[in-house]
Amino acid sequence: MVTGQNIAVRIDELIGRKKWTKYKLAKEARIAQKTLYNIFEKDSIPQITTVSQICEALDISLSEFFDLAGSYRDSHLTEEERQFIEGYRSFDERQKGRMLGYFYALMEEINKD
Repeated sequence: MVTGQNIAVRIDELIGRKKWTKYKLAKEARIAQKTLYNIFEKDSIPQITTVSQICEALDISLSEFFDLAGSYRDSHLTEEERQFIEGYRSFDERQKGRMLGYFYALMEEINKD
């Protein structure tokens, strides 16, 4: 069952991976700091539009967000693939661009053979 408390724990987990503060999340998700305060301090359940904005800022889908039991992470991905994706999501835009450049160069190399 989804509660305000496990939503707050999930948000905390996700911003921790990105090394973000709650202030940074509010800014990136374009939501009021008071909204996050209510989620964390009053265990209020946010509206789905708020969760959607949070997901967009964190670069994850709603299904990944609500995967509170971790079944998505344990499903079709190997541990190495999961680490790769989580690492990529923690990068800033410049780092993501560099990673994609390296990836495309590797793919070209594979396609030449």
